[in-house]
Amino acid sequence: MKYMDEALVKLAAGVPFHDGVVSSISVDGSEVSIAYVIGDLQIGYRFVTVKYIDGHVSNETKCKSVVRDRRSEILASEFVYNNDGAWVHNLLFVPTGEFSITFRTLLIAEKSMKSRIIDYIGDPYSNEKTDARNRW
Repeated sequence: MKYMDEALVKLAAGVPFHDGVVSSISVDGSEVSIAYVIGDLQIGYRFVTVKYIDGHVSNETKCKSVVRDRRSEILASEFVYNNDGAWVHNLLFVPTGEFSITFRTLLIAEKSMKSRIIDYIGDPYSNEKTDARNRW
């Protein structure tokens, strides 16, 4: 049996993913970084960046569509330990579907936000940028 390390426990138990949005996704070799905006008016908003080390995205096309379709919100999030000795973070989005990240360890950084307003970064997989803002 594999026990969760401190960062994974914090992420699994302390980050309310439901209704969260993905601000950006970056894949650099075996490191997957995802920036989430989570929270609500009652608990406040947080910008949470998770680096999945030794990571792999299960469905890169779906992963890209979550960032491109700014209506996408997280419906469910779960962590599972697989037989290969790695963790899997499964994410289900409405209306775009699901993808998962397989990883061995992770790093978390977070900061408070005043609202759920995030800058629209354009297509994160191209050089196109815009100053338009999306309100969630």
